[in-house]
Amino acid sequence: MRLRAPPSPVRLEYDQSSDTIAYLGTAAVGSKTDEASWRIKRITFAGDDVTIEFAETTAGFVHKWTERASLSYG
Repeated sequence: MRLRAPPSPVRLEYDQSSDTIAYLGTAAVGSKTDEASWRIKRITFAGDDVTIEFAETTAGFVHKWTERASLSYG
């Protein structure tokens, strides 16, 4: 799988939604949170283990930041 480089410059959003789950989003500067232009990762903390997964298993800039919690990750 070939990953696309993030747009430059980038906008970052971070949401620590609980003690064990956080979301990190990357998009081009100027992107709105409800536009399908975000690459989103879910970060899961379990003891000493940290798991990072892409939304819908894609590294593409195709998701809405506002929908991060309802996406599937893998």
